[in-house]
Amino acid sequence: MSGSHPGLQLTQAAALLPHLPDNAMAVFARYIVAHDPASTAMLADDGSAWILGGPWAGRPGVPSYWAYAQDQAALDATLHGLDQHAPVADIALCNLPAGKLVASGGWQVGWDTHLCLDGPALTASPITIVDFEQARQQGTPMHPQLAAQGYADYPALIRDFGRLDRFFAAIHDGQLVAMAECNLAAGSHISIQAVSTASTLRNRGLGKAVVAHAANWIHAQGKQAHYLASADNHASIALARACGFNQVMTLPYLYRPTQTPSPS
Repeated sequence: MSGSHPGLQLTQAAALLPHLPDNAMAVFARYIVAHDPASTAMLADDGSAWILGGPWAGRPGVPSYWAYAQDQAALDATLHGLDQHAPVADIALCNLPAGKLVASGGWQVGWDTHLCLDGPALTASPITIVDFEQARQQGTPMHPQLAAQGYADYPALIRDFGRLDRFFAAIHDGQLVAMAECNLAAGSHISIQAVSTASTLRNRGLGKAVVAHAANWIHAQGKQAHYLASADNHASIALARACGFNQVMTLPYLYRPTQTPSPS
């Protein structure tokens, strides 16, 4: 660990409550603490860093972790603690001075762009939008290109995460062809992420329709719609802007170069 910075100790997730910020990057941590407070987490002696997720939260099939670090020393201590435990695909950082971020120990830095929707609800599209989980239960087929991207496994993710996520899908010719995931926050926002349209059906307004539907659903919950995309996913950011979202900030996450970066 770095210098004399306090060490990270295993503790119960409930001990994180005083340290959890109300922002998009802490959504998963808040959910776990609320629904499974006895699950394990790592917490620095002085509260300057914590990390939660994967096997420590009782979800061994989820390779991602959510972390908070006040400074580089706290981050170094967090990464050191991770290296002593199970393999990790990526880490979403809740707070860190991004301009001074230094990744070490085989980690690399990725960037996510955050956009917010201000103002009234969006104009609804005539394209049919359905609740993904209900459509799958009713046997609605999925376009093979979406299935190949891993969306066919999303019912398992729904079971893993409980009610953390809500998925919407656009229907074209009787198939689910475009998807948007709503990440349910405990705070004032709900995030839209993992938006995808079958490549052979792009530029037909399907992605825009499903994002607009998701944004209006969020608006109906009395929450603010927030859109998350990888900073280099220019098509996704353009889609969000076309729906009226405005860029707010770009934040870092960490990933192993041998792993696939966060699929925002």
